[in-house]
Amino acid sequence: EKSDPKEIEALGVAIGIDDHLPFTTPFSPTWMGTKKNSDEELHEVLNYGVDIGPTVRQLTAMRRLDGQARALFSLLTLPIRGALKDATFVPADGGEEEAEFIDKVFNLPPSQGGMTITFPRFMDYLLGGLFEGFSAFEKVFWIPGYGDLKGKIVLKKLAHRPSETVTFVADKNGSFAGFRQRSMFAGRTIDVYIPSQYAFYFASQETERRFYGVSFFQSAFPHYDAKVRLYYTAHLAAQRA
Repeated sequence: EKSDPKEIEALGVAIGIDDHLPFTTPFSPTWMGTKKNSDEELHEVLNYGVDIGPTVRQLTAMRRLDGQARALFSLLTLPIRGALKDATFVPADGGEEEAEFIDKVFNLPPSQGGMTITFPRFMDYLLGGLFEGFSAFEKVFWIPGYGDLKGKIVLKKLAHRPSETVTFVADKNGSFAGFRQRSMFAGRTIDVYIPSQYAFYFASQETERRFYGVSFFQSAFPHYDAKVRLYYTAHLAAQRA
């Protein structure tokens, strides 16, 4: 039976997009110090909106200044960290070599060709996404000249990129296309594009908000904010008294 050519042409082509992303701007990426020549249509998805709640900086301040918030965060994450100490990579049928390779990449020390940022530290950054809404990383590859991974292309590190410095980049269909990072270092401005093949992110409750996620502590922030204001008022009253 003959198929309609138009139907064949439409196979695998998305018509709609995955979310409502009104706050976007056209994006011309700079990668490796030069403009990236690409016909791909890219857009920077801005972290705006009336319903996004507290900013990453406000949430970070709450975790650092409020004992209850820090205790709750520890309560959420410590069991996960504890479970990872005994975690192993379970191979699929016939995947023993692959599982062994993954285990070495994540767990070997740098002197043996493993990652320069340890896997537990990477997980600490990853779990920070529960508080900040998301956590972003750059995948850095290398070919070690020593150890069990000598001569293989492996991860050198999954380098954390602070959430307050990152905005997401999407393609014309609203799919993930990497990050834009803007920061400061040694008196100079850093403004770089990290394409999707070198980018990785974890978003908390992403079904509620694309890319940026929703912090587990977003609903707690208004109560923390009110408590801080009451502290200020009480201190002023005590000073006046």
